[in-house]
Amino acid sequence: RIHTVSGFIKEQGVARKRGSWSVGKRPSSAIHWDKDFFKRNCPVTAYWAGFIFADGCIVDGSSKILTLSVTDIEHMHDFAEAIGSVGAVHIQGPSEGSKFPCARVRVSGMHLIEDLRRWGIVPAKTYNFVAPEIPDELVPHYIRGWFDGDGYFRERHNKEAFRITTCIGAEEWCAEQLRILGYTGHIGFERKDGQAWSKIVISGRKNIAWVFNAIAGYPRLERKWSKIDAF
Repeated sequence: RIHTVSGFIKEQGVARKRGSWSVGKRPSSAIHWDKDFFKRNCPVTAYWAGFIFADGCIVDGSSKILTLSVTDIEHMHDFAEAIGSVGAVHIQGPSEGSKFPCARVRVSGMHLIEDLRRWGIVPAKTYNFVAPEIPDELVPHYIRGWFDGDGYFRERHNKEAFRITTCIGAEEWCAEQLRILGYTGHIGFERKDGQAWSKIVISGRKNIAWVFNAIAGYPRLERKWSKIDAF
């Protein structure tokens, strides 16, 4: 049995293909990165903003942290490279409720909070949905990032389903954006009383294929899209 973070990485066959990472000790907060990244209106920024909306958080009131399973460390390197901070990836042991080590990138900046807000990324966003204010042409990239961060595609017993987990309110915004893009099929919501999150659900091969075609592009999380490519 592997008991250490380094041991788990070795067991999983995760190689240092590019960049670098630190293990264990929390990295210095003085990480150099492109502080204008989230000010830009471009597909790459929209994608990573959607990904962070799904799977990132704001901590300490001024910094952003993105966490992934160490098995997706190459995608984390893609993010670090996009923000001009190759080598900022930090690996640490499993958090509470998880059995796998995780990879993290944490950055801060004087105007980071206001830059992220227009992308819908705010403190305690699970309980406080703020609609993103982004150009229509960037919505497919944003939703692709959102799907990569907290969505999944499943085929079971000849039935297919596209799902994204999100906070209450965000699912209606996403549905509206898909309609604007031209989607005409059924969109379902799964909600449970007392929970702060819900799921967007699209089923049916034709409907799912339309959505995937509408949001396809790069960057993307290959682990998920390799399955979609074969759909």
